[in-house]
Amino acid sequence: TWKEAYPKSVFRFPWKIAEFVTQGKRLEKKKEMKQSHYDLVSICWNHNPNERYTAQRIIKESLSTI
Repeated sequence: TWKEAYPKSVFRFPWKIAEFVTQGKRLEKKKEMKQSHYDLVSICWNHNPNERYTAQRIIKESLSTI
């Protein structure tokens, strides 16, 4: 959407973003975003690093959602 992912009106300081993420919270899907893209991003955000995709898998998956 070419907007800030973490709006300053909600996250006034950078550490507020870190607190939000480390609590396991994630941003909601923007209505302009394809569900398949949000699903891919969500996997990359997984709290457990063993459940995240590798860079190769991300590239492969992103090419299939074009």
